[in-house]
Amino acid sequence: MPVSRNKVQRLFLRVSAEGFSFAVYHPFGGRPPVTENYDVNPTASLNVNLREALAVTPLAQEKYNSVDVLLNVPYTLVPLERFDEDNLEDIYRLNFHGAGNDRIFYDVAGALGVVLVYGTDDAFCRVVDDNFSTVNFKAAVSAVANRLAEEARGSRRQQLFAYRHENVTDIFAFRAGNLQLGNRYVTHGVEDSAYFVMLAAQMLGFDVCGDEFNVIDTQGDGHGLANRLRDFVKEVRELDAVASFGRSPLSLAEDLPYDLKAYLLQPF
Repeated sequence: MPVSRNKVQRLFLRVSAEGFSFAVYHPFGGRPPVTENYDVNPTASLNVNLREALAVTPLAQEKYNSVDVLLNVPYTLVPLERFDEDNLEDIYRLNFHGAGNDRIFYDVAGALGVVLVYGTDDAFCRVVDDNFSTVNFKAAVSAVANRLAEEARGSRRQQLFAYRHENVTDIFAFRAGNLQLGNRYVTHGVEDSAYFVMLAAQMLGFDVCGDEFNVIDTQGDGHGLANRLRDFVKEVRELDAVASFGRSPLSLAEDLPYDLKAYLLQPF
């Protein structure tokens, strides 16, 4: 679907091992985003897939002033007060072995009081650089994590948030609004996700009868993890896009990943 060339355009591109999501969104127009998705060929590298996607995806054929690239990749957290940009490469190499060809990035997640350190293959980044004049790389989870921190602020109870998507589960836990845990776990099913949630709860001393467990589940029917946790936990709250962001054309868009919606709803 074409978009107007008469406006300054920013393209949003979410990248994961499973596919690419392209979107153009004007937050003040009251209209849903224009989107296209591209399923990757798992036998080819991401940079080869991206070249093909840019060649065949109509939305990518438009002229853009800039592109924001959201990377669904592993990350590590560093307390903001301890972060030194000069040590960025050492931090990354220490946590991600065998990633010698990666380009390294970081996001300041002010609401959490941490810096997210992450990276992706430099060959992929060069394909993006070759096709767009202005590029901003971001971690896909950053906007979600900031929103969860804002929601946890002011609560007297401990709160745990589990975001299950694409065979991983991101878990963020807060006490009195302060981050206690932020981590990503590889989870191939509901049982894996439930295991890591309950392990985190046990380690942090959560009260399964009094503390709050929140689930964002975008796999299967979207209720699997919440239903499993109810076997162990008294209060489990399910957060879909409408519950998180309110009812709007953006939150109701069915073909956009949750974290891309969170990113698009940030003030720019």
